[in-house]
Amino acid sequence: MIGQVLAGRYEVVEKGPEYPLFAMFFGRDRLRGADVALKVFREPFCHEPEFVQAAFEASRVSVAVVHPGLERVLALETDPDGREAPFLVAERPRGQPLRERIRRMIQLSPQLALATAVSACEGLSALHEAGFVHGDVSAENVFVTPEGQATLLHANLWRSYPKSRTAGVVALPSMAPYLAPEISRGAMPSPQTDVYAVGVLLFEMLTGSAPFRAESPVAVAMMHASEPVPSLRTRNQSIPAYLDQIVRRCLEKAPEDRYADASALLADLRKLQDALKFGRTLRVDRPAARPAPNPEPAPARRTAAATPSVPKPDSVWTTREVAPSDDDRVPRVLMALLTLFAMAALFGLGWWVLFNLGKPKLVEVPNIVGMTVNVAKEAVAPAKLRIVVSARKPSEQYPADVILEVSPEPGNKVKEGSPLAVVVSSGSRFVQVPDLRGYTVDAARALLQSLNLRLDDRVRTVRSSDQPEGTVVDQEPDAGAKVEQGTTLRVRVSGASSDSEPPPAPEEAPWRKTVRIRLNRLREPVILRVDLTDATGTRTLIEELHQPDEVVELNPEIVGDPAELTVYYDGRKIQTVELTRSAPTGGRR
Repeated sequence: MIGQVLAGRYEVVEKGPEYPLFAMFFGRDRLRGADVALKVFREPFCHEPEFVQAAFEASRVSVAVVHPGLERVLALETDPDGREAPFLVAERPRGQPLRERIRRMIQLSPQLALATAVSACEGLSALHEAGFVHGDVSAENVFVTPEGQATLLHANLWRSYPKSRTAGVVALPSMAPYLAPEISRGAMPSPQTDVYAVGVLLFEMLTGSAPFRAESPVAVAMMHASEPVPSLRTRNQSIPAYLDQIVRRCLEKAPEDRYADASALLADLRKLQDALKFGRTLRVDRPAARPAPNPEPAPARRTAAATPSVPKPDSVWTTREVAPSDDDRVPRVLMALLTLFAMAALFGLGWWVLFNLGKPKLVEVPNIVGMTVNVAKEAVAPAKLRIVVSARKPSEQYPADVILEVSPEPGNKVKEGSPLAVVVSSGSRFVQVPDLRGYTVDAARALLQSLNLRLDDRVRTVRSSDQPEGTVVDQEPDAGAKVEQGTTLRVRVSGASSDSEPPPAPEEAPWRKTVRIRLNRLREPVILRVDLTDATGTRTLIEELHQPDEVVELNPEIVGDPAELTVYYDGRKIQTVELTRSAPTGGRR
């Protein structure tokens, strides 16, 4: 899109950061002569006019709250002919995403992290005082200048998610690392949830990583709800104890134990900032938690003592017993027969009820496409249905763990307790290559591993005046390129120049080994995953649904001797077997 002119006036100049719902570009408004940010709605959201309009109206909070630390959304542009995707126009934020700053610097100094948090809280304070909640404070949604001046993007956008069936699910992976525990329990965003997100931001800036990391957004949310917050000072001794205390209060599990809003947090941050400026040390003691609001007084309970009793006149309430006459009495034999008949009827009724209660009911399959597996399990629980992951396949539209297909299809009738076979997204096959320039080899390798990429061990050194010795000068493929997961990158490092590439290591002839895996001691189908680790690295041989007592035979090509085969059931590691050229191999599970 670089070079295109959108809506006849917005010239696209530069690609911006990636977001789940938008493709962001930076451009020039030819009519106003101003720099702008263009948020082009992605598929399928560009075809959801109600969501697009709701996103624009929610973003227009910047009209009610004017502050230099808040992004200002100017317009919504739509094409009546539908040839161009709709997009939001906003003032271009200064600086770069905070995520990029953290990635480049690994961890920020306490002074710089404090300045960034103060600036972010100034924008949040303006929102909170006006009665709004940001709802999605994250390192991606905060732009920051080299001096630490922050601009908050996408404020109040969360309010538009109910207008789309999948927007919330698609946005969840980027939101999960910052979600306060009460959000996972169904509470609405509040100023205290924004405070919690600022605490996560401070933790990231000071240590280089989030307090909680896991394989799925749901797992991250569970850690936020139950795991204790890791200590900042064990990771970075230069962090002042008072700053550690501020972060801990921001990350309290209960909202009432945190700062009441961004203004209260801002007061403590500025207090510490002034103390560091003049070399003072603040005394560390537990800040008083914000008292919970007093509940409304319950209506007084009326007791027997409080209600006077009114005696009833004897003339009204007197009764007398009347003895039954002989004609009214039922013969004892007939009474016994009636009793036996009643008992038989009750027995028959009880047997019918038990039989029908034990018989499975027919229930309707709910529509769980677009939900994560864990959310879908909760959705089908009332119908007593089970989720069985039958396959995983890549998806460029949906993140990992989101359901793409379900069988039987939604709307069909099935018996209670029936399994629903679902096909789940394994995420995109592609990943964006990071910029490794300035990283040491070890740091570059660690970063690539976190993205499921590899670094070639054959590192070439070149002379460079731009980068310190021992750091990456250039790379192949270039930063920003889209490559498949598992791709190997090559880098050149600053140092003594070498005239030629080092000779490649001698390649070993591949060999094959037949492996049989017997799925014993199982009561229901499982997803069988088998990983092979050899001289080329680790790769997945199969990841498929298999039945109990089934025998799976594999004949992989192996490089190097020995190698390892690891077996997983539904993601749980079962066993690891060593493979050699000579030893026979057979699975025994």
